[in-house]
Amino acid sequence: MVLKQAVLNEQPLGGSSFVLERRVNRSAHLVAKTLRDRSMVAPTNGFELGEGTLIIEEMPRTSPKTLRGLESWRTTARLLSDRGRLVSRLDIEVGAWAPGSVFIQLRPLDHSPQRWGPRRTRRYFALAHAGADRLERLLRETSSAGATPSGHPDERSGVTIRPIEPDDVEELRSLFSRLSPESRYFRFLAPLSKVDETCLHYLAEVDHQNRDALVATVDEQVVAVARYDRDRADPHNAEVAVVVEDAWHRHGIATALLRSLSGVATQRGVEHFTAIVAADNRAVARLVRSLPVRASWSWDHGQRDLAIDL
Repeated sequence: MVLKQAVLNEQPLGGSSFVLERRVNRSAHLVAKTLRDRSMVAPTNGFELGEGTLIIEEMPRTSPKTLRGLESWRTTARLLSDRGRLVSRLDIEVGAWAPGSVFIQLRPLDHSPQRWGPRRTRRYFALAHAGADRLERLLRETSSAGATPSGHPDERSGVTIRPIEPDDVEELRSLFSRLSPESRYFRFLAPLSKVDETCLHYLAEVDHQNRDALVATVDEQVVAVARYDRDRADPHNAEVAVVVEDAWHRHGIATALLRSLSGVATQRGVEHFTAIVAADNRAVARLVRSLPVRASWSWDHGQRDLAIDL
């Protein structure tokens, strides 16, 4: 589907003839879920395009509406040649166009692409078309979101989610040993080198009411945990924590865990999650943005206090 020429001509980013578009027959809220669950549209090493690479530079963000009443998401990217040379930086937009469909637009960030030489122009169109096709396939694939509609990772990924069990003490001990020092610090807000037996049993033995936890497993090995502890003074509030093994970062596991945990907590009357976050823990900010919740931040002695309305 092609936008009206008048709309394209209003874009300040290059000539309309350099704007590529694809249409995906998926509803906007499913596309938004795909973008949020993945956190990044592309893996950190980008998408191979045959004779080049598409590198997504940042997490998609909600942008000003392209047309009234239609939401859209934006990010920027780089098109690199097979030798790693920059061909063009791109503005990528994914927006709702009609009920049940969205568009993907790629526009060069160069304000005068018409001045490019023939070689660069041919290379741009070859790579941009390949990149647009790759993003279209990503948004069409139901498994690309990293989670099923129930919030659990797709079974084909080999990741499953279940309630924590008292027998998981050894699994928690093993998970802790595999965490990097940074991940340990972000989880416990202290430079721990080991965790004692009492703490392990406390973490594994919950009442599934005021304290509960879910684990993500791969081949029956625990690779991530998300938990909440209800506030005794205010049962509508609960402190939340999540940790994911470093090798499984950016696989949508934390998002799927927190979605499932939020549903469990809501059924038990919890209305708000709170957390104390290290000031340099940027991954939590990305994680919160991936969830369909309202969140607020405040600073306290070099740490950030997070409040989430479920």
